[in-house]
Amino acid sequence: MNQLNKQRLEITIETHNVTIIRTGGKSLSVFCHRCQSNQTVFAPAQVASFFRLTVEEVCSLVETDEFHAIDFGRDAALICAGSLKNLKNNVFPHLES
Repeated sequence: MNQLNKQRLEITIETHNVTIIRTGGKSLSVFCHRCQSNQTVFAPAQVASFFRLTVEEVCSLVETDEFHAIDFGRDAALICAGSLKNLKNNVFPHLES
């Protein structure tokens, strides 16, 4: 009987995602003390729309420090884009870019 040589083939696939958030207008950049850099900021309603959440859920994520809130002298705090970058895959892995 012939013995066949068994070979193992291993394939590694690496993927990268880029998410672009367009606001349709001018963006606002302010200093985030948590990121220690200037960051684009978004209104809670914009973040809620992007992540398919309610504004209340976004506010809850701010309260648990998942999202960085930046007080900018307005009625509601703005959300730091830097915190969205880090959490997109950790908190919302089901979202695709």
